[in-house]
Amino acid sequence: MICALLIVKVIKTMSLKKRPSKQTTFSPIVIVEEITEMLAWECEYQDDTEIRCKFEQEWGTCAMDWLWVEEWNTLSCIVSSNLYIPEDRQEDIRDLIVMINEQMWVGHFDLSQDVEPSFRYSLLLKGISAKQVANMIDQTIDIALREWARYHAAFHFVSWGGAKSSRKMLSPALIETAGQA
Repeated sequence: MICALLIVKVIKTMSLKKRPSKQTTFSPIVIVEEITEMLAWECEYQDDTEIRCKFEQEWGTCAMDWLWVEEWNTLSCIVSSNLYIPEDRQEDIRDLIVMINEQMWVGHFDLSQDVEPSFRYSLLLKGISAKQVANMIDQTIDIALREWARYHAAFHFVSWGGAKSSRKMLSPALIETAGQA
C-alpha cells in the first residue's frame, strides 16, 4: 500500500503535534497517525493509547480504531461502519460471522457492543523496530480494508437484503475476482 520510501519518511518525521500529552515512550499510535495522514484519512486521538481514523469507501464511511496496550506490547486494529443490524437479523449475522471466521487466516470478525459487525486484528510488537512496526501497520491496513471490502456486502444483504441463508451470502464473498464490473 505505502512504499518503503514513505515508511522511511514516517519514521524520520514522526511528530507529536496531535498527541494529547507529552508522553516520551515509544507509541506505535504515532506511526498510525503518520501513515493515515498520508492516506488523507481524518484521525482523532481518543487518548495517548487510542486513535480513531475515518475514511470513505464505496459502501460509505468507515472507522478504523487503533488501540495500543503497552504492558502487552500489542496494537489492535478494529474496522467498522455504521451498519445497523435489526434485532430479528442478529442471529443470522452471528451465524455468518462464524462461517466467515472459519475462512480467515488472520484477524476475525465479531459484533460490537453496538451490534455492528467489525473486523479485528492485533499485532504483537515486542522487540520490533519502528521501521518494522510501520511495515506491519501498513500491512494491517491493507489486510483490514481487503477483508472488510470482501465481506461487507454479505453483512448488508443478510441484514437488509432479505437473504434467508447466511451460507448463500458467504459464497459470493469467497469468489476471487479480477477488476470491477
